[in-house]
Amino acid sequence: MMKCLLFCLLLLPVLSVANAETVYRSVDESGQVTYSDTPGKGRSDVVKMPSGPSTASKQEAQVREKAIRNAADKAGRQRQSLNQQRAANVSEAEQALQAAEARLDDAKILRDEDRQSTAGGGRRIRPEYFERIKQEEAAVEAARKKLQQARNGR
Repeated sequence: MMKCLLFCLLLLPVLSVANAETVYRSVDESGQVTYSDTPGKGRSDVVKMPSGPSTASKQEAQVREKAIRNAADKAGRQRQSLNQQRAANVSEAEQALQAAEARLDDAKILRDEDRQSTAGGGRRIRPEYFERIKQEEAAVEAARKKLQQARNGR
């Protein structure tokens, strides 16, 4: 934006000089046409240069500029809305992952009902305990994948 402004400021003196001068169109003996700020040799005509864009072209430019600004504003609002939605999705996925990790930690706690007595008088851990941990680990992995997808904007 700053470069564009600087360019316009540098171009302004050139444009004002071009608008202020009279232009002469000269045709020499061989028929070659020359445009200059001084009358040339041979036949010279004064060419009136337009002092700037017409009112109609100015209005068209203003309409185009307004349309571009409106489109840019709309795109900005859409981008902001998408960013807010993405942030909400990431937050929700992070909470789901924390809940899944908490359930896994809880599932790893060995309770009395997770043990069974053996015929030799010992105790062993029931297979249901290991299945419960496996299910909760799978839930944690699924929650991690969802969080990664939310962070990637999918």
